Amino acid sequence: MRTTPLERLEWAQKHICVQDADADADTPEITFRANSVQRKMWLGADAMDLKPGWDITVYARQIGKTTNFLVNHCTLMRFHPGRKILLVCTDEDTAKSIRRKWQVIVRSAQSSPGSGMPAALYDNLKDFTLTTGSSLLTTWVGEKESKAANVGRSDTLHLVHLCEVGFWKNAEIAFGSLSPAIKLAGHVVIIDSTPPTNDDLGGIYRTILQKHLDGDLLNSRHWFEPWWTDPQDAYRLPFPARDITAEEAALGIDPFQISWRRMTMREPGMTRAKFLKSYPEQLDDALRPGSGYAFSDATIAHYEAKKWEGPIELSLNQGERT
Repeated sequence: MRTTPLERLEWAQKHICVQDADADADTPEITFRANSVQRKMWLGADAMDLKPGWDITVYARQIGKTTNFLVNHCTLMRFHPGRKILLVCTDEDTAKSIRRKWQVIVRSAQSSPGSGMPAALYDNLKDFTLTTGSSLLTTWVGEKESKAANVGRSDTLHLVHLCEVGFWKNAEIAFGSLSPAIKLAGHVVIIDSTPPTNDDLGGIYRTILQKHLDGDLLNSRHWFEPWWTDPQDAYRLPFPARDITAEEAALGIDPFQISWRRMTMREPGMTRAKFLKSYPEQLDDALRPGSGYAFSDATIAHYEAKKWEGPIELSLNQGERT
């Protein structure tokens, strides 16, 4: 049945518990309550409303986006039988961390009275499938092609979630393998990342974002969160700034946040350019280049020109830990 993001959010806040992936065994699980930024995404992001196309999510720092997306994925699998979701992480350790989050989310929903959450038919590190046919496949990008192990899966995907794309290694190879999965019409592609501070990373992320801004990526949208929207209000000092400049006033932030901004810019080794790369204040800041684009315009044009028909033949590179 068709559901609205608000309906699924209300269900999630009634039936789902969450826990930090790095928590120890004694850390209690807590009922999911969307913070201000998370709730805004549920009610405003096209990806949450299942609108086909590319949704590019850009954020300055942690806003609980991984938990937010995982909870959303769980609600989709609850209310939409046969939903197929692919989640691609940066590396195996990240995949394991996300897996721990996912287990808490799903098991809490399954044990909550009146949730209607179906039982699991298959459940391991990579593949989670419900008795209703909905499934979540988790995989990761290989660090070194020479040690890669290829995994193939043919299926019809409804949602592809590419997590922290700005930190993918061998990004062009990985994205080339994914292209058949994300070229089929009628499903949602979520690309999310914090802007990478390492000059050797982020080419594919910046290239896709730039093509979106140039109008060259069909059916694409973006969702941007600057650093001062942090729901925990971490980026502020206990004393207000004085003599506020016109530039600072134009940001619309309070004097305590301006104090934090000034102090951070004055840290040893910090420059204005480095600050805006780490803490973007507008979408263009996320495009500050590193040492070059890992994903060339020629490669994008190559995959955009392809027409994919029939079932997906998906091959991803999974690297060994080194």
